[in-house]
Amino acid sequence: MEIKKFLPSIPQISREALAILAATLLASWVISKVPAWQKLVRDNSPPNPFN
Repeated sequence: MEIKKFLPSIPQISREALAILAATLLASWVISKVPAWQKLVRDNSPPNPFN
């Protein structure tokens, strides 16, 4: 049994990493522009020193 059969290729890993990064950045930008969504996120987050 070869491990390479189970692991994705480097281009597939890169594509997934870029997609996750882009989605995270887009979501954070949208949330920062909509005050109601900011409140929703802050109310559903655990307490931290920045609140």
